[in-house]
Amino acid sequence: MISDTRYLFESDAFPPVPGEDDETNPGICGRALAAWLADALGLAGYVVERIVAEDFGRVLVLAHPGCRLHVAVASTDESGRAWQVFAFAEYGLLARLRRSSGDASAISQLMSDLKRVLEESADVKSLREAPT
Repeated sequence: MISDTRYLFESDAFPPVPGEDDETNPGICGRALAAWLADALGLAGYVVERIVAEDFGRVLVLAHPGCRLHVAVASTDESGRAWQVFAFAEYGLLARLRRSSGDASAISQLMSDLKRVLEESADVKSLREAPT
């Protein structure tokens, strides 16, 4: 299950680390943003198990009963100033068979918490929602 919305914003607070796009696609960064979000979500009560480099950016893997929640972060251009963030859930075979309406509420709550964290940061500018 993927969130219906992604958050887009601008920030100079998460500069690309030289060579970090060697772990993703060229021009895609997000290591600093992922580390910052991991700290912020930890303070909000989430357990961040790990941060993984993917082709499209970085993924924070969060522990959650019945599934794993993921937060995907990536730059949207090579400047390292424009960002996108969205969430999705991953289920094992047994969890897929037992899925309930609580799964949608877990994604909804995570997106709400992400929005609050981003809104409260003085470093985040022009926060807006867009469809995924």
